[in-house]
Amino acid sequence: MSAYDPSFEIELSPDLLGHGDPAAALRAAFHLPYLMRTHGLRIIMFLGAYIATEEDDMRQGALEGAQRALTGFDTIHDFFKSWSEQNNLHPQVREVLEDTRDAQRDALEALTEFRRVAELAMGVMARGADMKGSDYDPVMSSAYRVFHPAMIALNDQMTKAGDTARNRLEAAAEAARKRAAESRARIDSIARTVRLISLNARVEAARAGEAGRAFGVIAEEIKALSEQTEAASAEMGASVEEIMRNFRVA
Repeated sequence: MSAYDPSFEIELSPDLLGHGDPAAALRAAFHLPYLMRTHGLRIIMFLGAYIATEEDDMRQGALEGAQRALTGFDTIHDFFKSWSEQNNLHPQVREVLEDTRDAQRDALEALTEFRRVAELAMGVMARGADMKGSDYDPVMSSAYRVFHPAMIALNDQMTKAGDTARNRLEAAAEAARKRAAESRARIDSIARTVRLISLNARVEAARAGEAGRAFGVIAEEIKALSEQTEAASAEMGASVEEIMRNFRVA
């Protein structure tokens, strides 16, 4: 084991799955092409580090880093190949991926080529042999000729699809907010009416004296119900505003 301990993240974001925050799900989807490019660059970097040093522990560290980067690379590669078969994919992520199938297909071809030449070079690392330019050059060529352009194109397409999904979500949320505001206004109006009825009932109960005592109790209950209704209305308004904030993607 070398002194170098590669610990960069290689797992997919859990926000891609389930039915959680739509904004977080869209951010996780946008991030996939960037993560793939990052793992590709790490592979190139570690291959270069292997060539640049003759120290065994440094070479071992470069090998471990490249292997971890390749694992992260494969995780995203496999996700793009199989996402349509996953039942627990977040609906917003699925929508973005559905809209970018063509870009994904082109990207997968580039990823497969890059992985093939990178794996050949990493095989040299794994054997502990000296790496030559003839081992490294195909990786660099594939990276800048095929891999990076495909990732940039995929990123652009996913961003556009995500923007469309985000705008649709925000429009739906705004429409829901308006409906909730209208409902809240009606609830407030009803609560005020009930409060007036309660007040009138208490006045009449007081006039009736002992005979109106039971009616007065009912009037107090009506008043309490009115207050609870107004509080629920305020809470509903706060909840709607929080939902609107969550729909806004950074």
